[in-house]
Amino acid sequence: MKKPGMDADALENYRPVSNLSVLSKTLERLVSRQLESHLSFCDLLPRHQSAYRKGHSTETALVKVCSDLIASMDNGCHDLLALLDLSSAFDTVDHEILIERLSRSYAVRGEVLEWIRNYVTRRSFIVRYNGSESMKRSLLYGVPQGSVLGPLLFILYTADLGRIAADHGVSSHFYADDSQLYISANPGDASRATDQLAVCLEAIAQWMRSNRLKVNPAKTDLIWFATRRRQQQLVRHPLSFGEATICPSTTVRDLGVILDSELSFGPHISSLVGRCFFQLRRIKSCVKALPSDAAKAVVNSFVVSRIDYCNCLLIGATQYQLDRLQAVLNAAARLLFGVGKFDRIRHIRLSVTAFIGFLFHVAFSSKSVC
Repeated sequence: MKKPGMDADALENYRPVSNLSVLSKTLERLVSRQLESHLSFCDLLPRHQSAYRKGHSTETALVKVCSDLIASMDNGCHDLLALLDLSSAFDTVDHEILIERLSRSYAVRGEVLEWIRNYVTRRSFIVRYNGSESMKRSLLYGVPQGSVLGPLLFILYTADLGRIAADHGVSSHFYADDSQLYISANPGDASRATDQLAVCLEAIAQWMRSNRLKVNPAKTDLIWFATRRRQQQLVRHPLSFGEATICPSTTVRDLGVILDSELSFGPHISSLVGRCFFQLRRIKSCVKALPSDAAKAVVNSFVVSRIDYCNCLLIGATQYQLDRLQAVLNAAARLLFGVGKFDRIRHIRLSVTAFIGFLFHVAFSSKSVC
């Protein structure tokens, strides 16, 4: 399933993953390293693409976008963000278009190009579900999901999206097939910004149709950002995109983080705290049966890792919100060491505030954030 809670009977909610051998992935990794070296040396990688690149991640992508939005809000502007949804993006890549683009745009030619052609073509697949198995079918389009080389080929295939957005005066940042398009406007120009973004989205949709990709307007999210004082001045115009009319939301989920219209991250922290305490209650039922090292690993995997994820974004959160995260860490420490509910926790080396501040400093002093 793509996401938990989706309809298990709807086939479009499943994501096919290629079951590749270890030898195949080892060979792909060698080719991927050589291709990445060529692209980096010639500065050919998409500038605003954070997926499958060294020093980049979903966190750097979100830090870049949120930093731009906050800077614009500080200058008194309103900001409109659109999150595009692509339908079966990896599975609809046209092989001939991909090979032509690698040759013309990235100077991949000769034996290397022929090797990549053989890699993506003449594949076949079967589907196993509930103990049944389908007939073998030829795979005419797409790059393998779950492979090493496939995702890199996909971001090269879609590199033109950033140029299209820039041509329409829209800022953009991408993580694989997750597209973030945003535009700033003065308080009186909200309608113009909406129309400008709509024209950009139509141009991107046209490019995708010509490249055998498909954007899903019905699942595209839209949100306006403004400071609390300027929220009342904001007129949230709906946006017409394809056959759908998209109404702006007050919160959206972007790369696993909930963004609210004030960028306060209050809804995100509330959701995060609720999920962490849910996991702690589950762990509490069996923690006494686990060895100490195993219990620490479980808490780190199911609780601490959730707080660590993209916590650079929380540098501007209120002390009240940070105290809620600190309460999660304190509860985790009490659970691991058998400390009572009302006993003080004195030996946590790093508070949430200090930890987030440290990661924020590292992220913005690093060259990896573009």
